Amino acid sequence: MSYSFELLGVTPILEFFNHQQRLLAQPSQTRLEYIGARRCSLDRFLQQLQDLPPDRNWDPEALAQVAIDYWIGRAPTIQFWTQRLADAGSSCLVVARIGDFNSLRHEFEHLFTH
Repeated sequence: MSYSFELLGVTPILEFFNHQQRLLAQPSQTRLEYIGARRCSLDRFLQQLQDLPPDRNWDPEALAQVAIDYWIGRAPTIQFWTQRLADAGSSCLVVARIGDFNSLRHEFEHLFTH
C-alpha cells in the first residue's frame, strides 16, 4: 500500500480538537488521519504515527518512511511551517495528513462533488 504524508498548516489547538471530534462523529470510508504537534519536528510526527489506531492495518514502517522521505525532500516547506508555528504562538499546532493514496483520491473526489 502506498501512503501520503503532508504538512497542511497551523491551527489553534481548540480548532484541531473540534475538527477531530467532527471526524469521529461522522461515519467515514476514508482512511486519512490528521495529526498535530506543538513542535514542527520529524520526531514529534513519528511519535504521532506510532499512536495511530491499530484498526487501520497500516504498515508502521512504511508510514514512518513516507514521513522521513517527506521531511528530507522538503526542507524549505519544513522551515516555512516551523516559522508559521513560531509566529502563531504556543496555543497552536502544526497539522499533517497521513493516509493511503486511494483514500486521498476519494477525499478529493468527495470535495469536488459536494
